[in-house]
Amino acid sequence: MIVNWRFEDTMKMLPEEIFYCMGKNGIRMKEEDYNNESNAFIDGDLMHLSSDLRNDYFVIAHEVGHVKSKELGNLDKDENLIKIFEQERKEALQNLSDITINETEYLILNSKGPGEVIADTYAILSGVDHNVITAPSGMRVDIIMQYFPGTIAYIAHKFYGEK
Repeated sequence: MIVNWRFEDTMKMLPEEIFYCMGKNGIRMKEEDYNNESNAFIDGDLMHLSSDLRNDYFVIAHEVGHVKSKELGNLDKDENLIKIFEQERKEALQNLSDITINETEYLILNSKGPGEVIADTYAILSGVDHNVITAPSGMRVDIIMQYFPGTIAYIAHKFYGEK
């Protein structure tokens, strides 16, 4: 795996699982300038990261979670997972404040919610240092862990329980 020198120190800090998944799937990282807006996404085998996220281990782990989901046959399309997620999402919406819902819109209200929960769950389970998680990722992690335990369990089983 070839690593851009700008990411060399970051790569040394990532858990082995993430490094392995990136190498197995030929994922390369590219730093881009998005006018200093936090932006990261996977496009094919290229992970695009805005400059301000270059050293955000959780964001990198999250993006690798999308790769892992695809590796498992697009886990975000799994009907059982969607059923569990939708039930827990409904309960979360009844219990969360409007402010919290708006702050975590990406996770709770977005149609990509299951895919984002999968990616965050992968980052949580990967062993990435949780001390580096900043807002809004930190708030999303708290909400996932509190309101989506069945979803986490199902994803964890898919990632690590089936061979």
